[in-house]
Amino acid sequence: MLSAITNRKNGYVLTLTLVVMVFATIIITTMSMQLNRTLARSREYSKVRLTQNVCENLVNLSTGFLSDRYAKLNFNDKWSGVNDFIEFVSNRGGLEGYLWGEHLSVLKAQSCLLLTNNLEFRELLNTQPWIEGFTATSVLYESDAGYFLITSAERSGITRYAYASLAEITEVVPVLAACTGRTFSELKTTHGNGKLGKGDYFAGPVIIFGDAIVNSGDPANIFNGGLAAQSLTLPPETSSYDYTKIATSVDEYLAAEVSETIEKISSLASITVDMGADIQLPSSLTEDTLLVVNPPSPSTPIYVSFNDGKEDKEQITFKAGGSSFSINLGDYDGVEYLNVLVNGDVVFDYNDEVSDPHKAQKVIGKFDITVTGDVTVNANLIYDDLYSAFNNGNGNSGVANQGISSLKDLSEVLSASTNDLLSITALGGNVSINYTQGNGNSSHGIKTITARLKALPKDGKGGKIKFPDIDQVSSEGLNSQLFVVGGIIGQSIEVEGSGTLDDYLDNFFAVPDRKGASYLKKKLQINGLRSW
Repeated sequence: MLSAITNRKNGYVLTLTLVVMVFATIIITTMSMQLNRTLARSREYSKVRLTQNVCENLVNLSTGFLSDRYAKLNFNDKWSGVNDFIEFVSNRGGLEGYLWGEHLSVLKAQSCLLLTNNLEFRELLNTQPWIEGFTATSVLYESDAGYFLITSAERSGITRYAYASLAEITEVVPVLAACTGRTFSELKTTHGNGKLGKGDYFAGPVIIFGDAIVNSGDPANIFNGGLAAQSLTLPPETSSYDYTKIATSVDEYLAAEVSETIEKISSLASITVDMGADIQLPSSLTEDTLLVVNPPSPSTPIYVSFNDGKEDKEQITFKAGGSSFSINLGDYDGVEYLNVLVNGDVVFDYNDEVSDPHKAQKVIGKFDITVTGDVTVNANLIYDDLYSAFNNGNGNSGVANQGISSLKDLSEVLSASTNDLLSITALGGNVSINYTQGNGNSSHGIKTITARLKALPKDGKGGKIKFPDIDQVSSEGLNSQLFVVGGIIGQSIEVEGSGTLDDYLDNFFAVPDRKGASYLKKKLQINGLRSW
């Protein structure tokens, strides 16, 4: 009897065990299915998010590429995927999708710029590791409100989009940005006849890294384009002046200029010319080409001059070691702007044998010249449209040794406009501005430079604007003068001999080479970004 009872208990346990095992199996199976679904969703989400990241990366890459190119591009394309994009965004659900669809519906009939059809951009895109395996599109539209960019990416049947609104930002190009070591004073006239006495005048923005010292007069009549400085010392007769106080150091400011310069020359397709016996000129040039000029030896400077005076040509000439070549922009279709990189030292003069800082070199055309060594400016460099204001030579003698001597002359230069543009950057070098003749004779202390001069320090070298011989000139009754149409940017401005700039320079004038908004640097930046 006892044995039978025991057997019945064993059977009950077995049944219960089977029930528990079945129940556990169901639970495990259910959880496994749920986990698989969760993992599948997670993998799907990861793929979607990765595709969205590619779209967002594409927005950033496109904006950087377009930043200083967009003004030259044409919006003549049609995007075949615009309807798919609008439908995708509209169906994202709710009121938001409806509003996006309404907002974007105007694109169906609008022309655009298919950036991914641009060969240069495609080459840049193909170097990005995150684009591997994706089919990508980048499209730029223009509207009254600005620009907007649409990017798409597709892989393994997953397509996603990003939309960015882009806005123009403007950066004022300063006519002076440096540690100057100069004491500024208001420009005065003498004898009641409008003749200029001593003093300074800046018609564009000025940045002084350090203390801006005003010795006499009203700063508002000196810094007509505004002043930014780390501090300001006013003369006793002036109680206040509204200026912009800055904390940025000169090293920080110039580091940004160096990065921008390197980024620009790195983005251009280069064509190299080696100075020597057998010079091969480029058969084609574009405004996105970088003409790289190498000297015959590292110690041989390259002499650069412009229009030869025989004809009004948009011309630049390079001479070194007995060899020379010229580039005439008129020989290349559609080229109005030439980018140049010289690997070595450069001297700007009309002649590579005899130096004459009296000479007035006419500059016709637009040239952006970057030099990896030192820059020496001997001749006066003067834009064609301003040539008559500074060239006081008889006939075709082409000299500029009298300077701006009256308010009338100054007013004419300020009101003039020019189509020419010259930018000279010493990247890792100094810029020296000479006043005396090469044979050692004294000269009138007059110098006119219509250019954007930059001395940018790199790898611990360069960055100075230097006046090697201004202490040796004789003004012979004329005010010694530096007149810049464009700007000067550098770490410091120094006299190499004894004394300071105040001892030798009576007038320091600097005015923009572009009038109004045209001397603002315009770029694109991202205002807002949305991805789906």
